Amino acid sequence: MDTEHLLQEYPTATTDRMLHIAREVAGRGPDAVASFARLLATDDARVQRQAAHHLLDFMEPNDASRERAMAIIEQAAGNAADERLWLESFQAEQQNE
Repeated sequence: MDTEHLLQEYPTATTDRMLHIAREVAGRGPDAVASFARLLATDDARVQRQAAHHLLDFMEPNDASRERAMAIIEQAAGNAADERLWLESFQAEQQNE
């Protein structure tokens, strides 16, 4: 399946399928990752959060996409303990690299 079809499927996919799609896109190179980053602009907050996590966990996004993904997660962290924990862990990993 081509990247555009995967990206069209992502918003309505189960959480496990979203993860599979993200990993598939990650292996397709920078253009596919840039296309995936468009999911950060969707109106669906759940899709934004999942895409932000997948982008940061499995891909090498450009700086603007990385900043947008971090902003989405930081906003969610204000309301959710699990997001705060993830954010703290991610930031600690980044400092150690």
